[in-house]
Amino acid sequence: MHNLKPVRLNELKLEATFLLKDLTNNSTQTAGTLSRFKVIPGLFNKADILITQGKHVKLKHAYQVLALERGFKSWSDLKHFVVEKDCLYRPHLVPYVHSWFKQYQPAMEYHQKHGGYLLAFWSDIIVCGEEYIKGLELDACQAEWQAVAYDWVRPTDEMAWQVLSEKAKSNYLKL
Repeated sequence: MHNLKPVRLNELKLEATFLLKDLTNNSTQTAGTLSRFKVIPGLFNKADILITQGKHVKLKHAYQVLALERGFKSWSDLKHFVVEKDCLYRPHLVPYVHSWFKQYQPAMEYHQKHGGYLLAFWSDIIVCGEEYIKGLELDACQAEWQAVAYDWVRPTDEMAWQVLSEKAKSNYLKL
């Protein structure tokens, strides 16, 4: 199983790009970089030589390395997990967070007392105001927010939450 710390999808993409660059640049290639690619079955021949067959190792191979190193079966699985956990986080919106929590119960109590929106990213729970929601471009979904009782973590309407979730993930992937 994976034990992934909070990471942005664009950071993983950048890491994969640098990993591939290190592998394909003979002057910076190290045994450590080369050995990281050995986790991909069929990429090496019996003599432990990278198989390129006239083609270069591709970025998709670097993505696969990162996924396997983090305990995921594929880049697609890793990407889906990160998008799911990180789609509501925007560093530039942090000033609009009213309060930050590690557990749901105190967050929910704060939310009930002060209002706002209760959101989650990774293992954190926040309560924020309309400014944060506007920054996520989810402010046009007021009917859905009302249907989920402004609670992303334990929504009262699963269908409305799905609409919000798909919009949040779509917006995140556009970053």
